This record gives sequence, structure tokens and C-alpha cells, in this order.
Amino acid sequence: SAWAVFFNDALNDVSEPMASNNVNFDMSGFEITNTLSSITFAFTVDSPDVTTNGWQKFNVIMRKGGGPLSGSNGWGRNYSLAGGADRFIGGWVDGGGGFEARQYDGANWPVNGATYVPTAGMSLAISGPTVSYTVDLATLGLAVGDTFVFDAVVTGDGGGHGAFDTLTTPGSNDWNAPVEINSQLSYTVVPEPATMSALGLGIA
Repeated sequence: SAWAVFFNDALNDVSEPMASNNVNFDMSGFEITNTLSSITFAFTVDSPDVTTNGWQKFNVIMRKGGGPLSGSNGWGRNYSLAGGADRFIGGWVDGGGGFEARQYDGANWPVNGATYVPTAGMSLAISGPTVSYTVDLATLGLAVGDTFVFDAVVTGDGGGHGAFDTLTTPGSNDWNAPVEINSQLSYTVVPEPATMSALGLGIA
């Protein structure tokens, strides 16, 4: 069993020039699911096949706090999370797909785990319009009870590209213009529902 929260995203809100012919940059929804040991991030786009075009990249930028914060993100793309970030998922769907998990250490964003290493507990699923990344909580420095602020971001191949679509903040009309994401979305890593029910009944 697992706990899941789904976030809808408005369609046709992709920054120009991406909006005209790249529906795979347009998120329709984003879901976070956790078990007692892992967390899954799933992007769904407004297209039958998330791999169409291929060069879109799907990121999750997060802030748990309690340590150093970065004004950038794990890939150095041209976007940031207002208030700073300290955790990051960077993924892609071209070439069979893959993703990395990074955590800011005060100076850099070292890779804590990646599908190309490979890392235990990390798995990728691509199905129709959806790509999902699953990673152990410990790989992201998370545990049950932790809450983090986040946003889901679709960006491009280029190192200078900004945010083309996010859940909360309009993207720039310039591919490479900086975007500050003013997200107040948060997620709390909770015990599995069966565990929560037992606690509620006083039998855990």
C-alpha cells in the first residue's frame, strides 16, 4: 500500500515558443506517492506518448530545510525555487530514460543516486503520457514525517534552458531567461495507510 497526492496542472500554459508544437512540454498532472521506504514522482503530459520529441526533461525541485539552501537547482538550469532548494530529481525520457537524485551540500549538488550507476531502490517507468521516478527515501535524505516544499518542472536539453512549464509559476517566453518558481506546494512523507489505520485504532 502507498499514500498518494495528485496535483492537476492547467493545459496550454507552456511558455512560448514551446507551446506551438511541443505538447510533451505541457504537464496535465503530477503525482507523489510514498511507502515507508520509497517515494515516487510521476509526470503526466498532454500527449499520448511522453517520449515524443524526446528532448524534454522532467525535474522536481524541493526544499526540506534544516541545512544549506541553493539559489539554483541540481542541473544548473536557469530556474530556481523561491526561498532556496536542497533536493532535486533530474530525469529524461530520451534514450530509454533515466534520472538522478541530488542533494545540496552547501557548495555543490552531488549525485546521491542514479539509474545509470545503478542505485538500489531507483526505478523508472514510462507508459503512454506518464513517466515515473521511484527512489528510496534515504537516497534523498528523507524520512517518514518529513515535509518539503516543491514544484514539478519541465525544461529542455540546453544547460541554459529555464522552466517551460511548472505546476505553479508561468514559464518565460525566452528559452534561456531565468524563472523564479514561487511555489507553496508541499508534501509530507506519511506512514502507509495500513500503518496509519492501526495507529488510529491504538493497536500499533
